[in-house]
Amino acid sequence: MFAHVRRFVLLASLATALTLSQTASVQAGPMTSDVQAITIPPPPPPPLPPPPLTPVFTNATAAAGPFSGNDKPTDLLDRLNNQNLFNTGLTTWTLIGSSDDTNNGPFTSNPSATSGQILLDNPINGPFVIAVKGGDSYAAYYFDNSFSTVLGFLFTTAGLDPVGSQQNPRQPELSHMSLYMPQGGTGGGGGTGDPIPAPGTLVVFGLMLGAVGWRQWRARRQAQDGA
Repeated sequence: MFAHVRRFVLLASLATALTLSQTASVQAGPMTSDVQAITIPPPPPPPLPPPPLTPVFTNATAAAGPFSGNDKPTDLLDRLNNQNLFNTGLTTWTLIGSSDDTNNGPFTSNPSATSGQILLDNPINGPFVIAVKGGDSYAAYYFDNSFSTVLGFLFTTAGLDPVGSQQNPRQPELSHMSLYMPQGGTGGGGGTGDPIPAPGTLVVFGLMLGAVGWRQWRARRQAQDGA
């Protein structure tokens, strides 16, 4: 069912991703708007009807960098666990995986672009940190524990160090995106820091999408029969 929701999110956020790719430019540093979480709000309690299936795009809580080099395997972990980057007080951060890993790690793709969209294999809850690597630098984006049912991200590399000549600087293309979560925190299922399985709300949304598709198929059949 999550696959149905993921396809819907892909279509619904495509226009936003295209807008980002058209308006992105070299910045002085990372901003919280460089990485936006794609979430679906929880349905209201009964007997209220569920709202339309509309993704919500929310900026990161905080951003840091750009830092020279690569976030993995240890650079960002050292900043998070030993230097208390973002002042979270958490010292058990772990690297879940990266989009350039085998099978894209916890993500579904690894686009070579200056901006775009990356979806997750399974939804996650906060807190978590996203690293965006491109060129010779990376930036880190912190999402606090107010984030839930995160399906993926819109991103831009505008906050990274530019590549090219001084006369013609340009944004680097994405090398990879990495997901970090604290062990034993609220960021993962069972306190392990792993992405949580698709919740029941997504199953409901998947059924809603199936019903919409069935109605569209029935309408086409009726139109064909009446022709």
